[in-house]
Amino acid sequence: MIGEKPTCEQCGQLARVHISDQVPGKGKVMRHLCLPCAERTQQDAPLVETAAAPPLSEAAVFLATGAFVTTLSASADYVRLGEQPGFGWYQIAAIFISIVLFLAGVVMRATSITLIALLMGGLTLFADWIKVGHVEGFGWHQRIGTATGVALMLWGLWLARRRRKGNATRPAPSAK
Repeated sequence: MIGEKPTCEQCGQLARVHISDQVPGKGKVMRHLCLPCAERTQQDAPLVETAAAPPLSEAAVFLATGAFVTTLSASADYVRLGEQPGFGWYQIAAIFISIVLFLAGVVMRATSITLIALLMGGLTLFADWIKVGHVEGFGWHQRIGTATGVALMLWGLWLARRRRKGNATRPAPSAK
């Protein structure tokens, strides 16, 4: 009933403590306890480790890598990627950013960030070998790179949408 105050699930008194919890198999559960029962429950409860933040999804890896490939391919002439033999300072900066991202991913135990950093670093290292930016104007290497990047981003969006739909179709937990 609207306006009805919840009662303690253990003793039936007026509940003053409301706990929202995630229970495996049941989903989100709301518990209602009075102060004495809440104190007893807290004393009886075993210590629980704090859950780690969920890692980035596979979709995030495809989106980030696709964005990097598209940006690298489309801006190869602007950053003069293929003009000089060896590494230019843009490539050195991209390698540095890749190393920082890689180390951050390892420290945070975020596999997707580590993977994004490896792909970014690999693409930057092999940009001269792939010959991105070696042709005057928007060459065929850049077109293929841009198309590949857009395809990776579309795949990432599709994976994210599929994942979101999968979460939306799960049945809602039943209330007691």
